[in-house]
Amino acid sequence: MRILLFVFLVLELDLSRAADTHGNCEALLTQAVGTLPEITLEQFDRTEGKGWRVLETAKCYPEAEVLLTQYLATHEPQSSLFLHLGQMQLRQEKRGAAAASLQKSLRPSEQPNSPFKFNAFVSALIAFTEQDRPRFDVHFAVVHAGSDNFGNRQNMRLLSALSENFNAKYLDILAVLEKNPLKK
Repeated sequence: MRILLFVFLVLELDLSRAADTHGNCEALLTQAVGTLPEITLEQFDRTEGKGWRVLETAKCYPEAEVLLTQYLATHEPQSSLFLHLGQMQLRQEKRGAAAASLQKSLRPSEQPNSPFKFNAFVSALIAFTEQDRPRFDVHFAVVHAGSDNFGNRQNMRLLSALSENFNAKYLDILAVLEKNPLKK
């Protein structure tokens, strides 16, 4: 009887925590939407504690998706925002939507000899999203070959984890990476 009561209390606690988180996510989204008319791209995308990153940090992925979508609808589209939108969708296992958003983040102007392999990184993410291992491996190799570039080295951490856990959920792979953060 005590074990059953304990299980019930733990379950009750987890459900109330989930409800609190959802309410907090909605409040954070409402607050962030209010800033959309005047917030700059730099603030929205690249400033800790601002824009969509507030929602990501709070693990409010559906709300982050909504905010990114609203920002893209009212501001000039940016490839980095489509990348982040795809990542938020992938965290929710919305693989079709994620692939479409990631596709929009590709940069047609990127030169093949560019030291930073943004398009190869995004293409590898798309291939992971679509569970296309041979295509993933091709793009993985391109980013890996450019590992002398800082951005490519950063992206290789995620791509390596995806490669080692190709059939796992994206969010589960990220959880493992979060437990082992990069040393600064």
